[in-house]
Amino acid sequence: LLDHSVIPLIGSAIGGSLVGLAHMDSPYQQQVLVWLFVLYATIVIRALLTKRCRSRFKEMGYSRPEAIRYALTTGLSGFSWGMGGLFVLDASPLAMVVTITAIQAMIMGGALTLGAYLPSFYAFSLPAILPLVVALGLKGGGTNIVLALYSAIFLVLMLDIAKRLNHSLRDVWKLTFEKEYLLSELTKANDHQKTLANTD
Repeated sequence: LLDHSVIPLIGSAIGGSLVGLAHMDSPYQQQVLVWLFVLYATIVIRALLTKRCRSRFKEMGYSRPEAIRYALTTGLSGFSWGMGGLFVLDASPLAMVVTITAIQAMIMGGALTLGAYLPSFYAFSLPAILPLVVALGLKGGGTNIVLALYSAIFLVLMLDIAKRLNHSLRDVWKLTFEKEYLLSELTKANDHQKTLANTD
């Protein structure tokens, strides 16, 4: 998770810029600029927390409380994206499409980059898209309801993909640990055979 932490931050910065550009002619231009500031500040905070977390893991090894704290930092990004999703309510069709696509792209990327640790993916994806789903559903109208349902179904699919990826990674890690254990045992047995041969 930490090895691939830069990719989502870069994606978030690029996606945020595109959403900001799409909303520049909206009546909420100042709110969009504030949102962009919050999003970029969140990216910087997450980069610093990732660096801190990486150094702590090197010093102490895996720590569940530290892993949970790191997962919560992804929630900061999710919350920021969730607030940005609310701009679609009175947006132009282009801005609406760009915003929804950016949020869904971030969640899709998160399934791959954050799926290694599911609490991290949940902390990001749920606050990123649920405000959009609820806002579109409450606004009503055929198009908004369809977009809300589509986004909700998309979220369920991404949660399932992240879960499957996580199980696959766990299986790979388990096989890797078993292989390392067997190699270690084989090396010990080989060393023991050498000692016996030298003794003989």
